[in-house]
Amino acid sequence: MSRTGRPPRLLRRREPPEITFAARSAELRADETVQVSGQLPIRGISRPLSLTAHLVGVDADALTLDAVFAVDRAQFGMDWNLLGMIRGHAMITATLRSVRTAT
Repeated sequence: MSRTGRPPRLLRRREPPEITFAARSAELRADETVQVSGQLPIRGISRPLSLTAHLVGVDADALTLDAVFAVDRAQFGMDWNLLGMIRGHAMITATLRSVRTAT
């Protein structure tokens, strides 16, 4: 343990982990929100996730969404709680960008 009480491996981390969300469907709503469903893999565990996102940009080949959603850490095997700092659900703020590709 370090003087801060955190294991040294956490102190060496320079950037937060990358989380990739695989969207399976998206439905534009009248209020310019988008209901998105897909799979969220974290730490090798994938779970279905549905969220409401806000449309912030669109062009001929892509759209960009902003979303804030809660994730139950225990569902992804993250049941540790250093110094009681993290409890229950974690809030994730995400920018989702979907780009059209040739098929």
